[in-house]
Amino acid sequence: MILLVGPSDELRITTTSTATVEAHASWVDNTSGQIAPGRTNSTIAAPATTAAVPAPLSGTQRTVKYLGIRSTSGSVAVTVVHHDTGNDIDLYSATLSPGESITYEDGQGWTRASAAGIQMTQGEPGPQGPISTTPGPTGPQGPISTTPGPTGPAGAASTVPGPTGPAGATGPAGSSPVNVATYVFSPTAPTAPVVGLIWVNTGAGTALQQQVDGLLAQMAEVRSDAQRIAALLIEEV
Repeated sequence: MILLVGPSDELRITTTSTATVEAHASWVDNTSGQIAPGRTNSTIAAPATTAAVPAPLSGTQRTVKYLGIRSTSGSVAVTVVHHDTGNDIDLYSATLSPGESITYEDGQGWTRASAAGIQMTQGEPGPQGPISTTPGPTGPQGPISTTPGPTGPAGAASTVPGPTGPAGATGPAGSSPVNVATYVFSPTAPTAPVVGLIWVNTGAGTALQQQVDGLLAQMAEVRSDAQRIAALLIEEV
């Protein structure tokens, strides 16, 4: 039972789209025992709040017997509101597809019907179905990141030596020895042994040549000293 008991009470319909909604309401007024029926028809074609059942006069109690709301074009969210000054209460709400309807009947409450007029009921949620063991299709590959990831830890040092690399190419042949000189130093005594030195200039540079020249000069000095000593010994004899 829906009652409107004073001039501030209304039964309103709130819609949220431009889909066309048709509404019919029937009621009975009771004024000090005097019964008087009434009704309203409404067509709503814009988001709005519409008084489906207007407020009764002072001293009159209005009982809503029937309220039917149907969407005739497009999907629309519908809310039925009991309005009292400063206090609105939502009684029923639904999103209606084209042709669907909601109905209130005194003593039966609210029902909802499909476009074919078949009553739509909503039961308790059923139990959860079994989990599928078949994996779904692989989604598309995401974009490649331009930010490098962190460097991983260094791996353990290998205890196995790597393979021996290939042999290098053979170098160019060296130049032939040049500037071969023989130096022979003999003491004056014919029976003295012969001292010989052979130097081969391989083109190593002037530094090596200077070292050899210095060595030869030292040997010449030794030879000169040996000749002087030999001469002195001969004089004494």
